[in-house]
Amino acid sequence: MEYRFDEPCLLSTLAGVGARLRTAHASGGVGQLVLEVPQCAGVRALVGRIDEIYPRSELIAKRERDRSVDGSDGAAPSGPLEELTDRQREVIETAHHAGYFDWPRASTAEDIARSLGISSPTLHRHLRRAEKQLLTASLRRGR
Repeated sequence: MEYRFDEPCLLSTLAGVGARLRTAHASGGVGQLVLEVPQCAGVRALVGRIDEIYPRSELIAKRERDRSVDGSDGAAPSGPLEELTDRQREVIETAHHAGYFDWPRASTAEDIARSLGISSPTLHRHLRRAEKQLLTASLRRGR
């Protein structure tokens, strides 16, 4: 199934900032979402955006959690993603969370570029460079 919304969609707003939906349930016309939002997303701005889309929404709780990257000692990760610039990583993660790499695509490059405040050609340049680095690193490991 494929849907197109004429109004702002909560899921595209969440995906645009890299938020992850952890749980969701609804009963009696009321829903509750538990989200995991990266620190860089700007939680205050996200809550404001959700309030714009759903004025009767209410933030119930906000918690900060320290997480180790691999779940053990908190050491910085090593691997292909660490070779990307901060902007390349932000662009590729946002595109991934927004469903850009799905088939059919859940978001267009223009949607993602707009959510990041950059032009479509700039988004494509960051994506191509990030993809090239990730593929090069992956193919090198596969030898």
